[in-house]
Amino acid sequence: MPLREFRIGPIGEELYPRWVAELAARLDDPALDRNVVVRDELARLYLGRSVDFERELGDSSAPGATRLLLASLDPRNATLEAEYYKELDLEKWKRVKPLLWFWQMFDHSPVGRNVRLGTQLRYMLAQRVFKKCGTGVRIFHGLAWPGSVFTDIDHALLCGRRLVLIESKSWLPGHYYCDASYSNLAEATVNYLAAVGIRMAIVPLERAAFFAQYREKKLRNVVQVGSGAFGNAATRIEAFVAAGGAYVYGSYPDIDGLFREQAAETDRRKREAVLQKAQQLMYEKAMFAPIWELGFLNGVGPRIEESGLGLITGHAYSAPYEDLALKTK
Repeated sequence: MPLREFRIGPIGEELYPRWVAELAARLDDPALDRNVVVRDELARLYLGRSVDFERELGDSSAPGATRLLLASLDPRNATLEAEYYKELDLEKWKRVKPLLWFWQMFDHSPVGRNVRLGTQLRYMLAQRVFKKCGTGVRIFHGLAWPGSVFTDIDHALLCGRRLVLIESKSWLPGHYYCDASYSNLAEATVNYLAAVGIRMAIVPLERAAFFAQYREKKLRNVVQVGSGAFGNAATRIEAFVAAGGAYVYGSYPDIDGLFREQAAETDRRKREAVLQKAQQLMYEKAMFAPIWELGFLNGVGPRIEESGLGLITGHAYSAPYEDLALKTK
């Protein structure tokens, strides 16, 4: 979606970039402790004044909640999720943690919803947090960053109202499970994913084993699925989408409710409308990623009188066998 450019009030136009630049200079100053810089600036954002932390935190007569707030402004008195992962390099983390703490606390501060100010600040912080960050990046309120410290942003996805940054280079290749007879399709798909930085390792399984593990919910990461079974929208939703289905890993209550509603509906038009609504929700929730439209290429030789192609509606092969016939000489 293209963004509109416009000017805000003259005070904001002048004040916001100056404040961000001054904060950046203090964060980059090797003589200053980033934890102290962040703590002091958060105090001014939350309380509107400078704080003598040593005196006010040491005042045992002050309300406990007040001292709790002041203590929590200091990154050294807080933890972030990434710190609980053993693979984290704590030495590198020490320098970047104050930036991430300021990022989170700014977003929850009284000025955190100011888009013009927030995008300028987050871009400045992103340049110091991520290993690479392009120019003109706009990061809006509510970003949740990956656990890695020095992140390389490969993809930015706008999911509804949320911006998701993907750091795929730090991930091990995921598994891409498929029926072995369709591994050629899997290879093409995996190559396309690799072209955009998403690495997958194909795991082809013999058909009986594939469907057994799929049914038992043992396949993870990405599963290439398809169904040649006869039926309609209702039968496919029952098997692949609604709770209790043979191949359903998880479901959504709203779609489950629509499935039950259509099953009890005797009016054909109303039932059709309910099924269409369920399918629209499946699309909006991105439950499946369509990658292939069936388009079989079949050839019929000059000696064939009846090929069997098309005799059974929707069937891609020659059938039934007993109806196949050759021309008489």
